[in-house]
Amino acid sequence: MHFPNLLLMAALASPGAASPVSSSCPPDWQGNVAAPGYTSSLPICPVLQNNGVALTRSEIAQIFTSHTVPVDDTAAADMELIRRTISRYALAIDGRNFPVLDSIFTQDALANYSEVGFMSGIQEIKATLSAALTLFAMTQHLMGTSVIQLCREEQEGTVNGSVLSAVSATYVLATHFPAPSTGWPGVISPEDIAVVPVMYQDSWTREVDCHGAVAWKIRGRYLLYQGLLIGSVPNQSIGLNA
Repeated sequence: MHFPNLLLMAALASPGAASPVSSSCPPDWQGNVAAPGYTSSLPICPVLQNNGVALTRSEIAQIFTSHTVPVDDTAAADMELIRRTISRYALAIDGRNFPVLDSIFTQDALANYSEVGFMSGIQEIKATLSAALTLFAMTQHLMGTSVIQLCREEQEGTVNGSVLSAVSATYVLATHFPAPSTGWPGVISPEDIAVVPVMYQDSWTREVDCHGAVAWKIRGRYLLYQGLLIGSVPNQSIGLNA
């Protein structure tokens, strides 16, 4: 059984959903609005990567040991928007609707999908994941355990000197199906199905448009393998680090 790392890892996308920021704002809109009142009570955001690589499971567990959840309606709404964005990512990847990723990642987002490679910017993320998924007839990303921590970042020039951010860790079981050799409908062997357990470690940015609509987007994603790869994938390469 052979696992072309690049292709397999790219197929590991996870779900997401948040309110899209309106495109009717003026070009010079900077989005420099006051952070919600509960922001000052939050901890400083931890860094969910080490030299561009995902943290270990032990390190992640330590970070989320003290989990702060503000008793605030706005905080509850923010966390729900993050959960929806995590889920929408799976729908976009499994539905091969890559333009939807524009509403999930920031324009300058960074992502390290392990052997799939390091990606810089939303355009490279979309191109890399799209190419990596071409080996599979379909995929299904099951999002499991997910922990979200709202946090704050000190930032000069902002209202009150800090901005609301968030970090999250999400378990993903990504299943990759080849097309049946006899065409559809057809039967495939369980040995031909590739199943990959991973963790997405995400850092988030909160965007507010000129109308007050809020959207949460991923600005940094680092992928961690959480177990052995099960099954196999076609022995092919797409010119990247296979």
